Parts: sequence; C-alpha cells; structure tokens
Amino acid sequence: MSGSSAESSCPKCQTPNRISARFCATCGEPLLQGVSQSAPSISDTAPLSSGVVLHGRYRVEGLLGKGGFGAVYRAWDLSLSRQCAVKENLDTSPEAQRQFEREARVLASLSHSNLPRVTDHFILPDQGQYLVMDYVEGEDVNSIIEQRGIPSIDQALAWVYQVMDALVYLHSRQPSIVHRDIKPSNIRITPDERAMLVDFGLVKASDPHTKTTLGARAVTPGYSPPEQYGQGNTDTRSDIYSLGATLYALLTGENPSESVLRAGDDTLRPAHLVNPELGPALGAVVGRALALSPSQRYPSVANMKADLKVAAAAPKPEKVVVAPTERAFVAGPASAVDASLGGLQQAEVVLGETSSVLGGLSQPRPAATAQTGQRSCVTMAAAAGLIGVVLLLVVAFFVSNFFKSERLSPQDAQRTIDAGVQATRTAWAIATESGYLPVSTASPMDAGSESAVGLPATPLSAQAAGVSEPGASPPVGIPYSTPSPAMRSP
Repeated sequence: MSGSSAESSCPKCQTPNRISARFCATCGEPLLQGVSQSAPSISDTAPLSSGVVLHGRYRVEGLLGKGGFGAVYRAWDLSLSRQCAVKENLDTSPEAQRQFEREARVLASLSHSNLPRVTDHFILPDQGQYLVMDYVEGEDVNSIIEQRGIPSIDQALAWVYQVMDALVYLHSRQPSIVHRDIKPSNIRITPDERAMLVDFGLVKASDPHTKTTLGARAVTPGYSPPEQYGQGNTDTRSDIYSLGATLYALLTGENPSESVLRAGDDTLRPAHLVNPELGPALGAVVGRALALSPSQRYPSVANMKADLKVAAAAPKPEKVVVAPTERAFVAGPASAVDASLGGLQQAEVVLGETSSVLGGLSQPRPAATAQTGQRSCVTMAAAAGLIGVVLLLVVAFFVSNFFKSERLSPQDAQRTIDAGVQATRTAWAIATESGYLPVSTASPMDAGSESAVGLPATPLSAQAAGVSEPGASPPVGIPYSTPSPAMRSP
C-alpha cells in the first residue's frame, strides 16, 4: 500500500492507483482491491482438458486461446453434432454474473455475416460463465502477420471494411453494443476471405450513465484506449480507437504504443512514415482513429470508413527511379594544350564533370543535352573518319612508291603533302560548321601550321620525304634494292 489511504500500488509496476481502481492505469494489471476474490486469474487455473463435457452437451476438443480471465475452446455440440466455440469467463462474482446474463441475451439476438452467432450461454457455479458460438474456420490476422508478413494494402483494407460493417451493425443496436476487444488476434479470416470479428468476452451494452462492470473490463496493451483503463467511461469511440490500432498493425507490421504511455509523451510514429507506400491520406485516417481523446476521434465507424475509402483512392506516392546517366561528348579548345594537338580536345562529360579522353589539359564545359550529344558524336565520327582516310592515303602513297623503289622528286612530294593539308582543312571546316568545334577554333593547317602537325613549312627534304637524292644513302632501317628499269616511272 502507498502512504496515502486513498491509493493502492500496482503489484506489477508499483504505480499508485486510486483505491477504487480495478485495473492499473499504467500497465492494466488487475488490482486485487477492486477484484472479487472469487475471480481467479487464468494463470491460477489450468485449462480444461480435452474430453471434458460442459453443461452435459459440449465436449471440449482443444484450446483455441486464453486471456486474463478465461479461455476459448474448440468443442463439439453433442446435441447438434457440429463444432462450436466455447468462451469461458472465470469471474463468478454476483456482479459479473448479472452482467453476463444481461449481455448474453443481447448477443444471442445478433445476426450478421461478419459475426459468429451466439447459440447458447450458461453458468457453472464456482467454475465460470460460458458463451457458446459458431466455430469459425480459418486463421486469425495476428497469426497471418507473424507467418507471412503484412498483407498488401488492398487486402488489409478489404478485411478492415468487413470488420467495419460488423461494428456499424453492433453500434446501431439499441442500446449500442461495444465490442471492447478489437485486435488482430480477434479477427479470423475464413478460407473464402471473409473477415469475422470474434471473441465477445469483453462486449458490453453501452450506457453513458454507468461505469463499465468488471465482467466487461480488461485491456490489451497497444489496442485498448486510455478510457478503458481504470474507471473511465467507454462507448462506441472506444472501438474506433481499437480498430485504428488494428489497422495500424495491419498496414505497418508494428504494434502501436500503449495508449496510457502515449498520454505523457506521444511517440507514436504516423503509419505512413513507418510504411511509405501508404501515403499521407491513409496515415491521417489511422492517426485520427488513434487520437487519445475520444472527442478527437471519428464520431462513428461509418464516418471513418468513408474517409478510409477516399484515402485509399488517393494517388499513391511515386517511387523515384534514377534514370541512366546521359553521356555526351564535347570538344573544344583547352586553356593550354600541347601544340601537337593543335587545340583539338575531346572530353567526356558526365553530370557536369569533364574527363580528358585524348590527353592534355581539360576545361570543364556544361553537360550537353542528349540531342546535342548525339549530333556531336555523329559529326565527330565523320570528321575523324575523313581525316583518317586522307592520312592513310598519304601514308599508303609513300609506302607504295618506296617499296617500288620509286624515286619521287621533291616537287611531287610537296604536291602530295599539299593535297593532304588541303583535305585536312576541308575536314576541319566541316566539323566547325556542323557545331562539333567552336567557330573560333583554329585549324591546325592555318597560319603556317604545317609545323603544328610535324611538317616543315618549306618543301620537305628528299630524305625526310623518303626520297633519295643522287648519291645519297637509303634511309636507315629500310631495305634498299636497286630498281629495275621496268619499275621506273616514265
């Protein structure tokens, strides 16, 4: 006990609570001062064994699940020869029994395609209270997420829409019926993809003027709203909070933070930030449903469903796809280029960075567009091809005549060189006019630039041209033979 007579400490987390509180406001632990001693915890009571017959009619076949106040069993109805589910509540206090009898009659009157039918109910003195429902084949959503991961957005919404239909039906009853325990493990998906809202163990008929009785009060951390802890009033908006928490888990694969912990420091990450595929519109719907204050949540499930459908139809965030890098070739004069290149430079520009291809110094230039790059490449190929052909013809001419031991006169050699120079100037002009080279770029053949390409400005000597003068020795390293008269030119 705490120092104050008006408070009691939680046996689990030691948080002080009002003496009248039946559950801890922090962790949801039942407080023994507010709980009947006749209501043992499930941890204190062993589950029913297979083969046990309840109420002379329902034979237990296995355990489906258990909670803080009881368990759910798969059973066989001996009278109707069919499977059923039996929900057990171990609280046998007079108050819990009155609550159970009142609400069992309400549940037995329900009929909806996304709700199991309640077909029977009974109380076994000093043992528990029991609801008999249709057994729903399939898997619960919690198991599906654990085994196969979160479903697609469309699949998750398809299931949630069905649960919403069931809640609209429950909330429209007179008085409204609040489920109070909506969570992934209480939604079963049948083999034909029907979502069934099961486990009515905490259901209650809503009455704004009365507190929730013990038989209907329990919490699931992360899924129960703050008003469900302690002595708060619950209504249909409490189900909206739990539905929002379930939707959060379906779309993100994460359990939302516990509501009473968010009250002090709300660190719940928006759903669309956890899963960017959702988009802000879906995240906003989930966030409003998870508002800590009931007045800030949707006023009804129908309103929430309408907004959810609009958000689902909103354009999804586009995935950013990085396009392949555009590569373009540009040419231009360098700030300082070896004279042997005559100012010709070829650079490869990728994302604005210039890298030298032919060597020499490079000057960064803006990246060309794809169209300019294609034109430059074509023109470059044409100009380079033309220059190459001319040079090959000149070299071939020299080699051919030499091996024929043809003696060229200095005049013939000079005429050949002049023809090559003229062809080079022509190719350069084509490249300039096409835009491959700037107009200001000088041709290597201009202004006596024969020297710029390694050629003398004056006529070549016979030896440099590969032509022998009378009495001269042949060029070093090249075989020499005396030509026969038949091989001489006329």
